[in-house]
Amino acid sequence: MISVYSPDEKRPNRMTDPDFIKNMNLKAVIYCRVSSLNQVRDGSGLASQEQRCREYAIKLGLEVVRVFTDSKTGEGDFLKRPGMRDLLTFVGRKKREKYVVIFDDLKRIARDTMHHWRLREALASRNALLRCLNYDFDETPEGRFFETLLAAQGQLEREQQGRQTNQKMKARLESGYWVFKAGHGYDYQKAGVGGGKVLVRDEPIASIIETALHGFASGRFASPQDVKMYLDERDDFPKDKHTGEVRYETVDRLLRRVLYSGYLEYPKWGVSLRPGHHPPLITLSEHEAIIEKLDGKKKSFTRKDEHPDFPLRGFVACGDCGKPMTGGWTTKSNSRYGYYRCQTKGCPFSGKSIPRAEIENGMHDLLKTVAPSEEVLNIAAAMIDDVIDVQQTETKQSAQAAKKDLAEIEVSTSALIDRIAAASSMNLIEAYEKRLLELERQKPFLEEKLAVLSACEEQRDENIELAMELLASPCKIYKKGDHKVKRLIAKLVFECPIRYCKKKGYRTPKLSLPFRSLGQKTKANSKMVPLKGLEPPTPSLRMTCSTS
Repeated sequence: MISVYSPDEKRPNRMTDPDFIKNMNLKAVIYCRVSSLNQVRDGSGLASQEQRCREYAIKLGLEVVRVFTDSKTGEGDFLKRPGMRDLLTFVGRKKREKYVVIFDDLKRIARDTMHHWRLREALASRNALLRCLNYDFDETPEGRFFETLLAAQGQLEREQQGRQTNQKMKARLESGYWVFKAGHGYDYQKAGVGGGKVLVRDEPIASIIETALHGFASGRFASPQDVKMYLDERDDFPKDKHTGEVRYETVDRLLRRVLYSGYLEYPKWGVSLRPGHHPPLITLSEHEAIIEKLDGKKKSFTRKDEHPDFPLRGFVACGDCGKPMTGGWTTKSNSRYGYYRCQTKGCPFSGKSIPRAEIENGMHDLLKTVAPSEEVLNIAAAMIDDVIDVQQTETKQSAQAAKKDLAEIEVSTSALIDRIAAASSMNLIEAYEKRLLELERQKPFLEEKLAVLSACEEQRDENIELAMELLASPCKIYKKGDHKVKRLIAKLVFECPIRYCKKKGYRTPKLSLPFRSLGQKTKANSKMVPLKGLEPPTPSLRMTCSTS
């Protein structure tokens, strides 16, 4: 235990005198602190500190009335620690009562010289006495000098430890591993090779965020407000407002977070954009599209007639006026019923409801009639094969161009590094470094483009199979798909909205160009034209020829 006294006379410590403690009627409060929550979960740091301080209080004959704890460093500032703030409030609320603040080590006060003395003054102004298990406070000039040295030593250790931690974290970031809080959609898992932890998907939150990001990038969600409404409706997504809603700030952070694209960057430490060792939720191109929409560089547009409960709303038209029908729900006897209806003023069928099942099942039956012959399908397969060959040739050319761009970036990067090493002007060096960062940021996009082009080449057979399935039986894809797929199939097969009559059902539709080109016919509401035609027969006319 360190003891510092006046060089002239060694003063007795009155805090070890039982009579002095009894006359002063002092009470004790204990302060314990650890640097992180991991020490609270994994160890017994707070419990062991409290036990040692209680034993010390018993030796002094003091009654412990409160125990205050902290599980964070506060970066040297004691005001950033809630436990210390509560302690100051407690010992200062009754001026007539005096307390002895007990802690086990001098570093528990503040590992910062300035904040150490500020805290000492704050406690002294509240008539609180300090007792430490491994240090005796001495108010002589020599005692204060040694106390300052110990506080400075604690600050040095804290700053050195922080520097080493930051260096290790930066090195791990440069290797492609995220080191900060995982955030929504990810969780940390111990890596099997090389140690450390790596981000993995945290379901079902990851899938919810993936849908939200895809939807905003594709235009399904026209604004961040639409994304917020989607997240509010998902019970599995954590809410950060007492009303059970998600904050707008949270939505903005989710949309702007590059981590969801499988990449990471940290400009504060000079870590540029690079691939990460964690599963992506979206592509880097989708992330850039989201940023452009948020910053106003790209306007989004979503049709108002699209709704997951009514996929054919706006596509099916009224059989009388030809205007698109709308769709909606009605409630009766605590049950909901979906209907399509015409709302055109002046139409005889305005306000007349058609059950949703009739419209959507009727579309499925109508698609069944689009059935080409086997010969037509064989011709279509040959045509599609030729088209895909052309596309693959273009894909290979695009891949070669991307590889060429990557090689040029490597050459430019090497040249810029040489120029930076030879430059003497700081302005010139900064300009070179700025250009170097721009080139480094272009590389991930080109690498992702190459990966996408390679995947397209490998999906040749799959693309042909999907195209043939659409031509052979669009009704099967329609039946299995969601509202977007159903709407897409209807638009691909039919050239324009189809009229639906409440009494007769669907009118004869007009097929789109690909299906007309293959000679496909629909059987819905169609009849053969009589051989003699629709008009009365014309008498035969005599014809004369110049030859016999």
